[in-house]
Amino acid sequence: MRKRYLLSFLVLFCSLFLGYGQVLTIIEKESKRVDTVKINSAQIIDINSSLEIKISKSELIKKLRSNHSDFNDQLDFQERIDALEKVLTNQETLLKRLQLQTLNADDKKSFYEDLDAFYKSLLDPNNEGLRYQANALFEEWRVNYGPRSSNPNSGLKKEVYILSNFNKDLSLIKQNLANATGKSFKVSMIAYVYNDLGKNRVHIENFDIINEREIYSIPRWVTTLSQKQSKQLQELQKRAEAYNKEAPKYFASFKAALLSKLPDLSCIVNLKSEIQNFNNSTNLRSTIKTALKEDVEALITEINDLTSLVSIVSKDIADWKIDTPFEIITQTNTLAKSVDNIDIIFAKFKKTTTAFVTIKSQVSMLSETYSDCYNTVSKEINGFTQALSILKNQHDRFNDNDEIGTEIDKFTLNDLPSTGYIKLLRSGPRQKGDELEVVLVLRLPQKETAIDPTIQASAVKNETIESRQMTMQLIGLRSETVVGIIMADSFNEKGFTPVTDKRFLYAPTAALLLKIGSRNSKLYNDFIDLGFGLAVSTPDFNTDGTPEFGAGFMLTAFKDILSLGINYNVTLDTPYWSFGINLPFNLPGIPINNPQ
Repeated sequence: MRKRYLLSFLVLFCSLFLGYGQVLTIIEKESKRVDTVKINSAQIIDINSSLEIKISKSELIKKLRSNHSDFNDQLDFQERIDALEKVLTNQETLLKRLQLQTLNADDKKSFYEDLDAFYKSLLDPNNEGLRYQANALFEEWRVNYGPRSSNPNSGLKKEVYILSNFNKDLSLIKQNLANATGKSFKVSMIAYVYNDLGKNRVHIENFDIINEREIYSIPRWVTTLSQKQSKQLQELQKRAEAYNKEAPKYFASFKAALLSKLPDLSCIVNLKSEIQNFNNSTNLRSTIKTALKEDVEALITEINDLTSLVSIVSKDIADWKIDTPFEIITQTNTLAKSVDNIDIIFAKFKKTTTAFVTIKSQVSMLSETYSDCYNTVSKEINGFTQALSILKNQHDRFNDNDEIGTEIDKFTLNDLPSTGYIKLLRSGPRQKGDELEVVLVLRLPQKETAIDPTIQASAVKNETIESRQMTMQLIGLRSETVVGIIMADSFNEKGFTPVTDKRFLYAPTAALLLKIGSRNSKLYNDFIDLGFGLAVSTPDFNTDGTPEFGAGFMLTAFKDILSLGINYNVTLDTPYWSFGINLPFNLPGIPINNPQ
């Protein structure tokens, strides 16, 4: 008994101390797992999962009451509207069935379920006012339409009378809310992904009109690593640092570089001339020209479209302001499709010409010219697309995400959606450890006017009602490839002469590691981060300048900074152990991994 009193006291104390609970409830859906992201937990979510964000309007109203007493009249109206709408959930089906003289078995079952739900809603402790009102309406019905009333045969059922009057009240309260003279406000919900380069706004279904990105799945199983990939990542990192320092200047220089990467279509133009000359050649019989007419016309049309499109893209890039890379990417996709169309039409043209032996040599020369041109233009378009994708990612980060624009929807409490959805797969590039923030914002106009699209953003004060920060990780088992330097020591120096004054020799290594991401510990994910797997290395134990081949097992910790391995030098037929320290930073006076 004492425990029960103590628990009740703690609950009462917490409710008095806090005043309200959480407004946002976030449910993570990942594969077959569905779980609520608890606010008092590590709040780690899978980087490829989907989120369902529920808004508790009752808790939101409590929070608004606590922070803005001038909203009380409007919030009173809103609470009464919400309560009435809750009890009137099944009003329409109830009224329909109440009008029927007879009910079949299924209708009876549904009718009593709906009626039971209606009465249970009146028993809710939060609906005490509606319960008194329902009792009063019942008394009115009993006096005016009940068995002992002056109008006992009216056929008006008590539930119909109560529901109809509740409905009238709902319409009246909504009208009163619309005419309320209190301070106006609206609510928005926004989501951001944070990483080392800044933050990106993310689409929340039901709450904004932001476009989702293309599907960007973070691979769980990685098995390859090449020098090209490693070099590319290093170059991208240097570029990213430059973007952060001088983003506007960088866009100008990148625009010039992008223009220089536009495909050179001179060979396509020459090809068009050769096709036209071929078709107009006097030594072609009229039957051949007739057979080729459709293919030649289609080729010429598609080539003309391609050259026009490149001209348009060139002009758009030269004229663009900072907000148009998305349109240019769409045009680039059309550009690539146009080149593919030319390839399809030329294949048809070539197939038609094979029926005519007399022009076989001419077609062969034309095909060779076309093949070289097609490969060149395709390669240039791919390079242009890659360069543009870098700009697109940086453009997303360059935008001033703190400014709530017209793409974010604004709601009154009456029309506020109860649930929003985020698909992380469509949230763009992201990495393990990046943060996702969901923010519920109160929008207050600085002037005493209703919020509408004509009010400038500067005239609106944005106040955070509640925010949730979650860390994205690859939860569960995954693989990673890592490269680094190890210090190797042979167990058995046989058949070779090691360096006499050194026990350890340096050797580059690459490893394929298995790792586990934790849903409960940020410390483990961000710091401990154990890995175990296979490693290959190229030591030079006999110091003859020719690397040997070694293979074995490796254990890593602390983001692969420390490693320990047991290996076998296949070339010299000797085992060795190794350890490594791969610092991701420079110690004072010790230049480690300085980029050249």
